[in-house]
Amino acid sequence: MKKLPLFVITICLLLSFYPQEIQAAATAPASQPISADSTTLEVLTLRLNELKGLDKSEMNAPEKQEIRREVRKTKKEINSIGNGVYLSGGAILVIILVLILIL
Repeated sequence: MKKLPLFVITICLLLSFYPQEIQAAATAPASQPISADSTTLEVLTLRLNELKGLDKSEMNAPEKQEIRREVRKTKKEINSIGNGVYLSGGAILVIILVLILIL
């Protein structure tokens, strides 16, 4: 029974040092931040559908590359709008352990 607190502390410390990926900004940040309005999300989704529906058979390589860049940029903007709360496995485990100790 004396080893239980040591075991719990060890698990918490090991899980708190979980490596996370850090994404560097590949391009310059946008001059205007995107608001989280649903209208902005709808506009971006419509533009993405429009880009995907283009006939690329008659385009040359630079035009196709520009379309691909715009699609990637639009997808990143759509993903950045949906900022949510993400919990790692370690955080969930710590929450469960705290709940068990409290109850």
